Amino acid sequence: MPARWTAPRKLALLSLFVGMANVPDWPLPFWGHHRYDISHSIIANALLVGLAIAGMLFWRRGRDHMGGAAVVVFAGVTWLSHILLDSLYNHSRGVAAFWPISGAHLNLALPWFETLPQGGPFAQSAGRVFSIEAAFFGSLILLSVAARWALLKNRGRSKHP
Repeated sequence: MPARWTAPRKLALLSLFVGMANVPDWPLPFWGHHRYDISHSIIANALLVGLAIAGMLFWRRGRDHMGGAAVVVFAGVTWLSHILLDSLYNHSRGVAAFWPISGAHLNLALPWFETLPQGGPFAQSAGRVFSIEAAFFGSLILLSVAARWALLKNRGRSKHP
């Protein structure tokens, strides 16, 4: 995120990234969990991400408002990460990642990742599902923050300009 931004603006950008990461699950006609094959296809999403990035790169005012080209591209990568992360769940369906070219499903299931039970976020076991996700993904975030902090700290110690 651009260093010159205020904390509220950084929070807004972080919220945008969370929204982008969940685009494949948005409940739209012919999309989301109603058409899992389309909405979780790398090919379909890469096409949409490419169009969105191209539009933002040509729309200078919008791109600059978001923080520049790197932020726009990272938002697209965030969107595409959803497909890989959904392939980690153990619902045994996998993700039709290569639709419409192939009917094969990408299934990299980790045994501790479960989908939400019937009843959604208010079901009895939903707390356990959310806790496991928070512990796993939270540790990845903390690791990334620690790595960045160490990189920036070591950069200040460098004898080379």
